[in-house]
Amino acid sequence: MFIKLKIIYETMILNLCIARMETSVPKSYVYEKIKELKLGYIQKLTEIAHRKNDTHKRILIKLKCNENTEEYKKIDEIMQRFGCIKLMYDMPEFWKIEFIHQ
Repeated sequence: MFIKLKIIYETMILNLCIARMETSVPKSYVYEKIKELKLGYIQKLTEIAHRKNDTHKRILIKLKCNENTEEYKKIDEIMQRFGCIKLMYDMPEFWKIEFIHQ
């Protein structure tokens, strides 16, 4: 006799923003760096031109996350404590990632 177990994951949608980034940084590079965080499935990554500065853009990220993973718990704790994550992408350069409140 076989018993099928159905594992239910607590999933949620996270909406994040990198408010300021140089336009020379390719979208694929940003995608790979966010993917390295292992937060979950990247549903959408959108580039938006910066209003006042042509040399910069902002990135909106929509992630589908599993709340039970260790990576998510660490990131959530940092976000709750400090309000943002500073992701080092090219030492000493970093992106400031924040929640988008909806």
